Amino acid sequence: TSGGGVFKSEDGGLTWINTGLSNLGILTITITKNDIIYAGSDYVYRSTNEGDSWEIISPLLDPITLFVSDNTNLFTGIWGGIYKSESIGSNWVQVLSLENTEVVNSIIEDTTTGILYAGTINFIGGGGVYRSVDGGDTWKHIGLTDNYVSSLALNSSGDLFAGTRGQQYTYRGGVFVLPAGQTEWINLNDDELVTSIVINSEDEIYIGCSTLDYYWCG
Repeated sequence: TSGGGVFKSEDGGLTWINTGLSNLGILTITITKNDIIYAGSDYVYRSTNEGDSWEIISPLLDPITLFVSDNTNLFTGIWGGIYKSESIGSNWVQVLSLENTEVVNSIIEDTTTGILYAGTINFIGGGGVYRSVDGGDTWKHIGLTDNYVSSLALNSSGDLFAGTRGQQYTYRGGVFVLPAGQTEWINLNDDELVTSIVINSEDEIYIGCSTLDYYWCG
């Protein structure tokens, strides 16, 4: 066991090395094409040397998710919105402002179109999925209001899948899909509390599920 931190494996996962931030609980981690690592805890941290050292690059507290777009812009989702950095974390601008009861759990990009999507939870009602067509500068709500959206994924056709782990009124999670070019979400599964969703190169969909109740977050 450890006190937290970022771990690295150089042998396919057989052994792990704590690279640093060992006293922190890491909620999210991402890596760029040129191997810059970003980790989110109480602040956003960056390592340019495979985790040997870390620097704080953001005054933002408690990032829930980090995402690097195809054009290397950095986004962080927090309670209350999304911040964007076009300078690898040196400067930040809030591009989506939400209520402080709404948390951004997932940010993804359709690399073919450059469209960005964000999934959120608002426990007092609202939330759902947002879309940006201008590189993350502005966002529009596109549905799944009152659903607790935990994760998002895209298949090769550009269909958007959302995993949910509860709903404002029924407290039942599941999987929804928004077919490419459409505006109506389709409910595919309403029997699971979905915490994560991924799609492989053959468009096979995998969901990670939890028995934890819908109030759990982070």
